[in-house]
Amino acid sequence: MVTQECLRMLNPIHHKEVLLEWVRAKQVCLDMAFAVHVPSSETGTGRARDDIWLSQKLSRFFRQLDERIARHGIEKHVERLVVMHLSPDVGWHAHFQIATPQHMAQQEFADLVKRLWLRSVGGGKRCTMKRRLFWAEEVRAGYLPYMLGHLSIDTVDWENTYFTS
Repeated sequence: MVTQECLRMLNPIHHKEVLLEWVRAKQVCLDMAFAVHVPSSETGTGRARDDIWLSQKLSRFFRQLDERIARHGIEKHVERLVVMHLSPDVGWHAHFQIATPQHMAQQEFADLVKRLWLRSVGGGKRCTMKRRLFWAEEVRAGYLPYMLGHLSIDTVDWENTYFTS
């Protein structure tokens, strides 16, 4: 199992390959890709404050998502890999791949994730950048390497990454 201590010992160039190998070994179908942003009104500065702040926001969001999933299905958590990215244009934001719960269709799941995310960041009503706060699509080949592509500047959010095995 890859731990944060193990990753600290590795050269950043090797992080991507180790994580790709680790995720592939999980044999989980991470079939949906998401990117989420926080509106500038939430940060006060036009950008998310830092990776710890974003991870805490993501924790609250994933707790709500997991509670919703547990209420209606057999799974207690959705399996996921979460990466936080710092971009000079938009600040801190997150990319994640998730396994769609067995009892839901992909579009139904994507709609639920969108609704919960927008509610969690207050982007539902009068947010001018509502379209930029949320993005989702079915995973295509190559998305995982893309998502892990900049690990020298990105952060795997181990607090919010979840796998059952």
